[in-house]
Amino acid sequence: MQTPAAARPSRDQLEAVGRKAAARYPEAVTAYVAGSLVEGYGNTQSDLDLFVLFAGAPPAAAGGGAAAAFDGAGIYRVDLDYTDGVRVDTECWPLPAVLDIATRLNESSTDDWTAPVSLPEELFQLVHGIRIGLPVAAPEEFARVQAAFDWDHVCLLRYIRHMSVYTGTSEDAVGAVQAGDHATALLTSREALGAAADALLAASGSTNTKPKWRFTKLRGLGMADLADRILAAELDPDPAPEVLLARAKDRLRLASDLTLTAAQAVGRLSGAPG
Repeated sequence: MQTPAAARPSRDQLEAVGRKAAARYPEAVTAYVAGSLVEGYGNTQSDLDLFVLFAGAPPAAAGGGAAAAFDGAGIYRVDLDYTDGVRVDTECWPLPAVLDIATRLNESSTDDWTAPVSLPEELFQLVHGIRIGLPVAAPEEFARVQAAFDWDHVCLLRYIRHMSVYTGTSEDAVGAVQAGDHATALLTSREALGAAADALLAASGSTNTKPKWRFTKLRGLGMADLADRILAAELDPDPAPEVLLARAKDRLRLASDLTLTAAQAVGRLSGAPG
């Protein structure tokens, strides 16, 4: 159950917790908080994401280290601990690696729409955190990190990635419908609809990669009616095979409509084709 808005920590509270947690890393170049709590999406199970950037390889945490820590793909470290009763997940990154990600994204071509940029989702999550982050140490340095990214281009790359997924899953769904495979049609048409919705969100300026916030993001962008339509399309109260096949067709029609709307919206993004 989602926490009532009044129960969520305020921006000032989140920044205060972030500043206290960031103080464990005195060698940091800058630090910022991000995640669902910062965006106002969080609930009682949400933690606060703290990102700490260093000039080089992240040093060990001061004060005996975190309660738990693990390696992130050999590039960064994640420290897990609590600050003032709030669980804080701290990602410790070398700043040069973050700036390299910005360069890779900014220079990624959008000419071949069948080959979206090969950047793991977890790195796109890092990028989104930079976009919506609240600085809790050296705000001027953090502003420079934010400015290193071409955000319209990032949105365009997300749009292309979601459209690539939509193309594949919608083709699978059509094949399943034609074959009368109701179970596969149900699953793949749902995937196609989700990818189409995510493509529309990216075309509308969203860089949040988490599907679990899809409906919240749509409503936040003033698309509440569309969110309700998508939710209704996801539901299949009648398990009869012929009904599931018909519902899959309806889902695919709605997904196709979303991609057309997304194609119109994406024209505002830098470098997008008309």
